[in-house]
Amino acid sequence: MKDIYSEILALQERGEAGVLATLVERSGSGSRPVGTKMLILDNGETVGSLGGGLLEAEVIRHGAEVLESGEPRLVTISPPGGEEDRCGSRTVVFLEPILAGKNLIIFGAGHVGRAVAGMAMLAGFQVTLVDDREEEIGSQVGTDARFLLRSVEHFFADINVTAKTYLLICTRSHTMDLEVLRQALRTPAEFVGLLGSRRKRENFFATLRREGVAEDELQRVVCPVGLAIGAVTPEEIGVAVVAQLIERYRKGSSSAGTYVPATQ
Repeated sequence: MKDIYSEILALQERGEAGVLATLVERSGSGSRPVGTKMLILDNGETVGSLGGGLLEAEVIRHGAEVLESGEPRLVTISPPGGEEDRCGSRTVVFLEPILAGKNLIIFGAGHVGRAVAGMAMLAGFQVTLVDDREEEIGSQVGTDARFLLRSVEHFFADINVTAKTYLLICTRSHTMDLEVLRQALRTPAEFVGLLGSRRKRENFFATLRREGVAEDELQRVVCPVGLAIGAVTPEEIGVAVVAQLIERYRKGSSSAGTYVPATQ
């Protein structure tokens, strides 16, 4: 049991998903008691066991469907042809999806960064704010946010970035934004949001192409970032950006944002 819960925590830290299967009812013979749990990973591997054999294979099959839908399910499994086998004649298993953790790292703790952080935490994101200014890091936006004081060259030091991590770049200058973007593209993050206009995006892309960055890497950059709601203030920008993050999380959308800051 401890190993399963430890793995669940590890899944969330990695930004990955899984399904927790719990044996809630069994009739007939069986090697596992009611309450036995098994964790199904998104690659089909398992932690723990419900007894193996046909039962476990069927649970894993249903688990893949639950992982796809994101909805819990109570399934009843009987042996083929109604014949009782060693796994029991009737088994009921509750399948509970464990959604991937929503991890957002914001580079730049100015007005916009703090506004996005506050809104993102309300939406259930785990937020890390990174800046090189002590006075900005000291501006608290919520007790659940993590604050890191780093020089720009070390913004990504000791930060775990996976393909499911969301990155937002909104530092105080274009020069710093570009440097952070260079570092961000060396990570596996699929969503790299950059605050700014289409002109800023094209200028940055031209520079990065000259530096040898491949086109498929540039396609990970979402700029302008945020949904097109006519946002102007930091708080409105926070709503626009977090709305797009939620859209990505829920739908896996690959469309770029259409928000253009009024000042750029």
